[in-house]
Amino acid sequence: CHLKVTPVDRVPDQLNKACSFSKSSNRWSPVEGPTDICRCCSKGRCGISGRSMRLSHREGQPVPRRSRRQVTEEADVTVGPLIFLGKVNDRGVEGPTSSPPLLMLGLGLATVMTLTLAAVVLGLTGRRRAASHPVCPVSASQ
Repeated sequence: CHLKVTPVDRVPDQLNKACSFSKSSNRWSPVEGPTDICRCCSKGRCGISGRSMRLSHREGQPVPRRSRRQVTEEADVTVGPLIFLGKVNDRGVEGPTSSPPLLMLGLGLATVMTLTLAAVVLGLTGRRRAASHPVCPVSASQ
């Protein structure tokens, strides 16, 4: 895996982007930016001239060679753990993982279920009391 870090305020382009591959559609798509910036990923030629390509040993796919300038700017760095909570909104600030209306709906349903259960329990205990103490009518002839 080869990752490249760019400033957060840099506009995504063919050299500086984040693309993901969908097996179901067999396509690369950008995490952000215009959809055409990931077209080069399927060919393996993103911002690289044709003569600096080589084939991967495993899949026979073109893999870009690194120029001297790129090699001097690289370093091995350990980053992690990376935790992905969901998509990032347009401003680049993470939002909550669940929306407030969904949370309110869940709380409302829990309240209704609790009240229904309480009504059923009270109804059953009331019937048991009535059955254990039957009311006998008193006859007027006595």
